[in-house]
Amino acid sequence: MHTAWVEAAGRSQLRLATPDDGRPPATCADFVIGAEPGHLLLDRVAEAALDLLTRVDLAPLRACPPAEGGCGWLFLDRSRARSRRWCVMEDCGARAKARRLNDRRRAARATGA
Repeated sequence: MHTAWVEAAGRSQLRLATPDDGRPPATCADFVIGAEPGHLLLDRVAEAALDLLTRVDLAPLRACPPAEGGCGWLFLDRSRARSRRWCVMEDCGARAKARRLNDRRRAARATGA
């Protein structure tokens, strides 16, 4: 990650503001990531990753539990109780609940037969 950001910064440009920009005097320059078209996507991803790591509180970072039928993707749990389990309830959570219900029904049929 560090190397990707250093390379992206090396390919970036510092563009000075002009009086015609209509910006306040305090805004005198912009740091433009991805100034080279061939590296635009990777440079922007490196910038977004750095922004995430430096500005977002990672305490609510969770992983959708693959052992329980989840996908393993990371998500930020911003629920009130900080108890969210699935990245998206409609996808991973619903499949996991359906799987558990089917397992209970199979077990009930097996013990009842």
